[in-house]
Amino acid sequence: MNIPTKGFPLKLLCLASLPLILIGCGGSSGGPVPPDTVKSESLEVIDARQVTLNHVSAGGSTYTVLDWGDGTTEEIHDSGQHSHTYEGEYTGEISLESHCYAPCKTTVDISGNVTLDTSGLANISPTTLSVDGVTAFTGSLSSLPKSITKLAITAESLEGDLADLPPNLKSLILRNDGNEKILGSIASLPKSIEFLNLYSTEQFTGDFADLPSSIKSVHLSRNTLGGKLSELNRSLESVYIYNVYPGDQGDNLNDLPPNLTSLGLSNLTVGGSLSDLPRTLTYLSIREGNAVYGTISELPASLTTLTLGNGFNLTGMYSELPGKLTSLSFGQDVRISGSMGDLPSTLTSFSWDDATQPDQLVTKLPNGLGQILLDSKTETFASDYVDSILSVLDANGLSSSNSQSSLNVRLMGDTMEAATNTGAIDSLTSKGWTVNVKS
Repeated sequence: MNIPTKGFPLKLLCLASLPLILIGCGGSSGGPVPPDTVKSESLEVIDARQVTLNHVSAGGSTYTVLDWGDGTTEEIHDSGQHSHTYEGEYTGEISLESHCYAPCKTTVDISGNVTLDTSGLANISPTTLSVDGVTAFTGSLSSLPKSITKLAITAESLEGDLADLPPNLKSLILRNDGNEKILGSIASLPKSIEFLNLYSTEQFTGDFADLPSSIKSVHLSRNTLGGKLSELNRSLESVYIYNVYPGDQGDNLNDLPPNLTSLGLSNLTVGGSLSDLPRTLTYLSIREGNAVYGTISELPASLTTLTLGNGFNLTGMYSELPGKLTSLSFGQDVRISGSMGDLPSTLTSFSWDDATQPDQLVTKLPNGLGQILLDSKTETFASDYVDSILSVLDANGLSSSNSQSSLNVRLMGDTMEAATNTGAIDSLTSKGWTVNVKS
């Protein structure tokens, strides 16, 4: 979501995993003493053609004997990637014999050209299960192993109720957008959850007050839950709420949990002054539906990522932006005064999406700036403005310290003209920049 979060943190000690499977076991970290436990498990796959396993072992003295099921076995001693291609389609078991330190912890992380059913997990007791990018993942939430504490699944073909989830979950990423067969009340989520990411809440009932009090990070995409921001758990550290429909609950920035480090809001009208934002924020994204007011100087000084969406009226000078910013993005009709030469020197990524261009042409840009996007769907940018950016980039030699630098410009409108400074474009390209200018 800014999001973040797009992500699923795993701490693996002795594992096996894939873009078909990630599986393994864990305990203490190697040493001269050999592993004291042998754990044998198996996973049943359907119509598998190619399997890739990551983090099969943490290395050291721990290892996993992997039987692919077609007569091929491997002894894995490292956490790298291990692949296997079947001759035709394979349906059957993939077995793992993990030599690890008690208590052994198994992780299954599956993707690839394979079908998996929850019934195929009957002979394995993972603490972590991740299923994404498979041909199909079928079955019921009630068939998931109860041992799971971290779950990240693409659930397009699954069915069940939120009450059927493993009872001791600490982390849940449910990619359920488009699924109408997973139902239930938000109040029935496991009370142990600390990290929650729901790709859609359209089939669920409840509101913010029903979220488990244990949650530290919540990410709700395609959100339809009701309630007020003041009803969120006060100990939350990250909040991302992207409503399906514009909503106005009368929320104010001072209703937010006080110690947030990340905040992303879209289609959720929030009022109040920027001075009411938690001073602990490092990530801030406020898009459509805002009614926030204030000056740049009132933004939290701790911000490293700032995204302001459509219609955001922000007053002040570029020189007043937080000095630690590395990523800055402006949406349509964002208004800000000042010279581009006053951008934070720490900035590495800058994006204008139909934002109003600065009062002055560009005279200087941060030397570390490597990703620039000018995306104008109207007549916001004049071609001479784009030319000035091209010239400054070329003159400053910014690409000399950036191995993957890019400038993307899209100009639209009946009276627009393409950028004319082709010499600067050629020069930047020769220095390693990817320059894409369209009109």
